[in-house]
Amino acid sequence: MPCTTILVGKKASYDGSTMIARNDDSPSGQFTPKKFVVVHPEEQPKKYKSVLSHVEIDLPEDPMRYTAVPNALDGEGIWAAHGVNAAGVTFECLAKAGFEDDFVKFYNEHIGTACDGSGLGLKFADEFGELTLCNGIVKTEDGVISSTIDIRVPVTLKADEVRKMCADRLEDENGRIEVHMIGDALFFPRESPLVNALYKAYVDVTGDTENKPMVIGGGTYAKSLKNIIAFGPEMPGIDYRIHGADEFILVSGMEEAVLIYMEAIKNLLAI
Repeated sequence: MPCTTILVGKKASYDGSTMIARNDDSPSGQFTPKKFVVVHPEEQPKKYKSVLSHVEIDLPEDPMRYTAVPNALDGEGIWAAHGVNAAGVTFECLAKAGFEDDFVKFYNEHIGTACDGSGLGLKFADEFGELTLCNGIVKTEDGVISSTIDIRVPVTLKADEVRKMCADRLEDENGRIEVHMIGDALFFPRESPLVNALYKAYVDVTGDTENKPMVIGGGTYAKSLKNIIAFGPEMPGIDYRIHGADEFILVSGMEEAVLIYMEAIKNLLAI
């Protein structure tokens, strides 16, 4: 369906509210996963800047709270807190429907629909990002119901600290959680020679000085080697449908990536 905006004035709404609703284009046969967000006045910027066109618009000084349903996935598997966890919603619905056994109760109290680990006392954030905790697979085997959990920990939070934070929330009469492994983070400071060399290659080829080096919570092959960073070829502003159906890369993007990698090799050799 095409882009559509619906405006409801104060005299047309039941309680005198002004309402604005809008949807965006959906190509035939495609659906981009969405997330529901509530944006409070103190969280809103003073200036809006379009991601694609970069046009800027000044925003009101006294904004109101609003809800939105933006795209959930900037890259599936990268932003773990985006989207809705199907298992969490399922167990929440089971409880509301009156079906609540030990596992359902344990799951809802310790994991639930949140992706921030708050049910386990793990809600935490640093300057590089937030801790995320998401269910992976729920299965029944030999009469035992179990679930895998993926935890992505901010770089300033150490493994022993994570274990201490959740120690008294891992077990009760309905179930238990076992923490098998918390891997070391792969992190290089922005001012490191390695980051500078790679970022300079990117800027020299693309001319883009607006987008800066970033930290994500995803796993990476780079952890298997020393002194290495995963670098490209994803470019800002493009949804490549990573890890999803119809994942792709543009030929022009591959050609540009080759030029960036050539410059990167030169810069790395000069360190």
